[in-house]
Formats: sequence, structure tokens, C-alpha cells
Amino acid sequence: MSVLKDRIEAKLRRWGTAVSINGGSGVNALLQELTSAQKSIYLDSAEQSQLTLPAMHAVVGAGVSAAVNDTIALDGRTFTVRKVVKQRLAGEVLCQVLVLG
Repeated sequence: MSVLKDRIEAKLRRWGTAVSINGGSGVNALLQELTSAQKSIYLDSAEQSQLTLPAMHAVVGAGVSAAVNDTIALDGRTFTVRKVVKQRLAGEVLCQVLVLG
């Protein structure tokens, strides 16, 4: 594991919010509600129209197993993973961005 990947994992453990993926064990994620402009980066207009909850942006560790259509429980609400974007540096996955809606 690279030094940068270790640092990201440490920040997620320290500052992340515990969420449950598919009802399994919790993982730590940094969460943010997406603005309309940010939604347009990840989702086309048809995908945006299907959202029933506010869209969220979650950063999780590189080793977290998440796929499109998985569910994430947060504060009594269930979100569906719409997109999974792996963030890489020099070919190594450092973290993943999940677009939730």
C-alpha cells in the first residue's frame, strides 16, 4: 500500500461516518449532498430524474466492495449506489467515489 493510500484510509477511519453496505458490516465514508452542478458531472438528465432522495457523494476506501445498485443505509434512509468511480494515481486505486441516490 502506498503512503498516500494509507493516509486516505486513516482520514476515513478518523473523520468518516459509519454506513452499512447491503446490510453488512459498516464502513467509514466521507459524505456530502450533491449540488445540481455536481450531479451533472456524474449523472445524465435521465438518471437525475430517477432520483427520489437528495443525491449524496460518498468517498470510501479502495478496498470497499461496492457496486452499482448496492444499497447504503444512512440515518434511517436507504440510498442506491448509482455510480462507482475509482480514483487512481499512477495506476493505483487510492479510494472510491460512490454517487448515491
